[in-house]
Amino acid sequence: MLSGNVPLAIMGGAAAVTSNLSGSDLVLIGSLRKTSSLSFLVTTKDISRPEQLKGKILGIDRYGGAGDFILRLVLEKLGLNPDKDVTIRQVEQSPLRLAALQAGIIQGTTLSAEDKVAADKLGLPLLLDVRKLGVEFLGADIVATRRMIKTDEATVRRFMKALVEGIRYYKTHKVETMQTMVCYMKVKDTALIEAGYEFNVQEYQRKPYPSVGGIQVSLEQISQTNPKAKNVNVERFFDARFVRELDQSGFIDGLYK
Repeated sequence: MLSGNVPLAIMGGAAAVTSNLSGSDLVLIGSLRKTSSLSFLVTTKDISRPEQLKGKILGIDRYGGAGDFILRLVLEKLGLNPDKDVTIRQVEQSPLRLAALQAGIIQGTTLSAEDKVAADKLGLPLLLDVRKLGVEFLGADIVATRRMIKTDEATVRRFMKALVEGIRYYKTHKVETMQTMVCYMKVKDTALIEAGYEFNVQEYQRKPYPSVGGIQVSLEQISQTNPKAKNVNVERFFDARFVRELDQSGFIDGLYK
């Protein structure tokens, strides 16, 4: 994106915020959802309360990634210090984390809706639905450069218009959407596909405004290691005008009539 090879991306917005702090012109122009895909904290069977996580080993995909960021924030919201009260271990992708959890090598991890289906089959209990914490997360955000916005606003407008139309289709055409997901995700287990679909149907915003709360949460986390994130104007990290135009014109509401 910074080189100009990619004009727009749907990505973890926290990376864009970090890049912006370092001097880039990356900004969020929208957010598909304000919750994380890793919304399910699953543990071994001996853990039934958050305080029992103390002293335990928790697994993530990789250090510095979205899973690491989300797990640390969740632990803080539960009153635990992620650096002192638990050990966070890099275990890589979800199949390996599930295997490690089943074997007791780790005692907890955050999973997606699809992975939770597998965890349920293994009898691994859900400790927390992270969405109940009421915290906004960045994770499925529409990112552009201010340079691209300035030089090609027409493309950004067409993209955002197509995106809100796609969200409407996704929410109102379950069978066709699941067929498309099966085709492109190369997953034949319809239970997994349906779990992911139902999660996104609930979480995708009809009006995908940038998650200002998610940006603020990201800045709070980043500020622990980067002083540039302290006392910075949050408006520097997003541009909501393209969603706002579609909203105020009545275009989005009209899609659902």
